[in-house]
Amino acid sequence: MNTINWFDKTFDEAKKVIDYFLSDDMFRTSDRFTAAITGKAGYIFRGQSNSDWPLLPSAFRPETDWPKFTPQPPEYIAAKHDIESAKRWLLKHLHAEAMAINIFLNNADAMGITTPIDYALEKRGFDLIFGAIKKALNKKKEVDFDDVFPTNDFLRTKALAQHHGVPTRFTDWSESPLVACYFAAEQASSISNASCSCPKSDVNQIAIYHFNIMPIKDDSPIEIIKAPRHENSNLLNQKGVFVDFKKANSYFLKHYKWPDLYNDYPEIQIHRALLPANKADDMLRLLFDLGITRHSLSPNLANAAKAYEYMHKLFPNRYHG
Repeated sequence: MNTINWFDKTFDEAKKVIDYFLSDDMFRTSDRFTAAITGKAGYIFRGQSNSDWPLLPSAFRPETDWPKFTPQPPEYIAAKHDIESAKRWLLKHLHAEAMAINIFLNNADAMGITTPIDYALEKRGFDLIFGAIKKALNKKKEVDFDDVFPTNDFLRTKALAQHHGVPTRFTDWSESPLVACYFAAEQASSISNASCSCPKSDVNQIAIYHFNIMPIKDDSPIEIIKAPRHENSNLLNQKGVFVDFKKANSYFLKHYKWPDLYNDYPEIQIHRALLPANKADDMLRLLFDLGITRHSLSPNLANAAKAYEYMHKLFPNRYHG
């Protein structure tokens, strides 16, 4: 574990974590430039229910169940330190990533679900991607692995797919520390029944990651992506932003592994607030009084139907009518 550029604060009570985020000067907006550019103090936040998990997007996690999303899932690399084998594997992985998003869009359209995506433009883009990958696999054309994949034309498409469970290269972050606290606590809590494509292990601590995006420049290995929130109520209520790994392909071919924000980019000084996992229910109760709940962050009829169950599990002995 990288211990040089990590700034950890360990707390023993959920209230202390919330007080830290709401009162520490580090999270206060200090000037009009920061206020105008970010609308916040410049920090973004991500909650994970196990502090041992790496900071990897779902497309890069070895446990991601690709056969659920594409008929041509990538396989493991036979020879990890054979550059030609690695390139071929990477091309197949890129194909699977694009195919998963493409299938998601096609199914949404077939079901009559309105999305903000221009399907004709997207189809032309995907045709170009699939054609380039096919030529590269047949050794008819070289691929520039320094290119962002898919191209920036697909940022809105990736954001939409990411927010509906399709594996992408984005990681979800929020401009709100309280939203991150919720997602850190929810899967570690007694009310959780969510499935997660993260490695399973005994949970000792939940973690709320946070870092200042103001120093992120054009030459940074990551990019902060803001998709239009008026198109997605979940993104709006969760104050969501995304982190994209710009040259992940080149990194993979050099190191034979995907880049992990946790260990591999010490120049991005990430902080963590750590809390024992057995305090997760306490965290959710405090957040409830602050208006942060499952149904407030994902307002839909399904969660409206489950809202009472959520409240009952959090406060089982509060009412004896």
